[in-house]
Amino acid sequence: KYQMEQSHSNGGKMTNGESGHHEAYEHAIATYALCELYSMTKESGREIPKLESVLRKSVGIIVDEQTSDGGWPYLGRSKEDMSVSGWYIQALKAAHNTGRKFARVESALDKAMKRYLPRIQDGNGAFKYNPDDTNGKLSLTGAALLGMQMWEATETDTFEKGFNYLVEKTKNPQPGGYYYAPYYNTQVFFLAEGKEWEEYNRVFQPRLLDAQNEDGS
Repeated sequence: KYQMEQSHSNGGKMTNGESGHHEAYEHAIATYALCELYSMTKESGREIPKLESVLRKSVGIIVDEQTSDGGWPYLGRSKEDMSVSGWYIQALKAAHNTGRKFARVESALDKAMKRYLPRIQDGNGAFKYNPDDTNGKLSLTGAALLGMQMWEATETDTFEKGFNYLVEKTKNPQPGGYYYAPYYNTQVFFLAEGKEWEEYNRVFQPRLLDAQNEDGS
């Protein structure tokens, strides 16, 4: 309800109302969450009134923000950013999974896979924060790979090179540091299955459990 109210009062954007880079993440993750909610409630037969109209606005904002090169910048900016693009890709896939027809969602995902992600991969297989960077980052490689897994772009040289890089660099995975890296990396290995997943999970799972604080965080 809160997110829907924010959309209604903020021209479709779902943010806390304060300007800044965080707006892009807030809108992407809120859209992702409400698309998942739409899919679940639709299947239960208890659809939420006006939720679809909210999603049409929020998904439309994401599609409109995509650059001609297939990536996404912070809201209202021009330079593409992989940390933001990773969340927008997830949100659009969730919109696709609702079964409703949202304009240009599939073409936006195709453009991200075919134009943007190959363009920001460095020679080692890592993916860059933005296209002007010289080198990619381990912390963003999982985000790019998960996007390709979500949109069936794994049978590509780009994915294979990135996955091999990730396997090599995560032989000693840690839960700290860039906290979103384990979020992406764990999903990438889980979806890939096989010996890579088994080895990653064997090492990472107990470390993740041990990292929990006494208060549950």
